[in-house]
Amino acid sequence: MLATTTGLTGWAYLTALTLHLICVIVGFGGVILNGIWGKAQSRLTGEAAAAVGKPLELVSKIAEMFILAVPVFGIAALLLSDKVYTFKEPWVSASLGLYLVGLAISFGVLQPAARRLGPLTATQPAGAPDRVSLEKRIAASSGMLHLILLLVVLLMVFGPTTSWLVA
Repeated sequence: MLATTTGLTGWAYLTALTLHLICVIVGFGGVILNGIWGKAQSRLTGEAAAAVGKPLELVSKIAEMFILAVPVFGIAALLLSDKVYTFKEPWVSASLGLYLVGLAISFGVLQPAARRLGPLTATQPAGAPDRVSLEKRIAASSGMLHLILLLVVLLMVFGPTTSWLVA
């Protein structure tokens, strides 16, 4: 049944697609609830805030590795599809572009703000202006990242079935 290595029924394609999906689930699933952890941390100070921050930081680091592997396995699946899917597909290029925008927001806005917020939770009370400013930046960038994730999921799910619309 899985005698071929490429094509939509080949073992290599199916393996790459499976690894792509696992990375999506573990990576984005790992960080999607960070807002809840962050909101809990924003109400705390000192050791209590640090206690919430440590697992949040660990989960984020692990999830980040899976998120960075998402396009590796996605592109591998694309290349192993025997040209059923190509970079010329609008949903493929749009998804990759949105992923790159998401990385820029994450590494350029969200993570620097989170790193600056960490030490403030130990020294400033909840509601302090510096903390609130960083928390708002984190919330805004997280909202943008959630929207980008939703758009990419929609493109990945419905893009392959609607390619005939742009042909």
